[in-house]
Amino acid sequence: MPLRVSFELRDASGLLVAGSGHSLDDVGSVRFDVERLPLADGRFRLRLGLTDESGERVYHWLDDALDFIVYPAGDERGVVRLEGEWSGEEIGAQAERVGT
Repeated sequence: MPLRVSFELRDASGLLVAGSGHSLDDVGSVRFDVERLPLADGRFRLRLGLTDESGERVYHWLDDALDFIVYPAGDERGVVRLEGEWSGEEIGAQAERVGT
């Protein structure tokens, strides 16, 4: 019977921020790598689970497997840090293109 390992990442209020799972079919160990956590600010908890392949039968949940705090590094607010770049265009340049 194949097993499935899952994780849930929740914020301090219990809101599910992210979650995923992976089948352990014919695998001795698993690893989940994240290059950069897109979290902006707050306290977070990681929960790990072991279930059957369907996820209906729960064999074990490890609540608070990891508890950590992310401190703001800039002017971001909220739970998630969206990576992007601001850009702008002069209003006059926009009007010239519309008129032609």
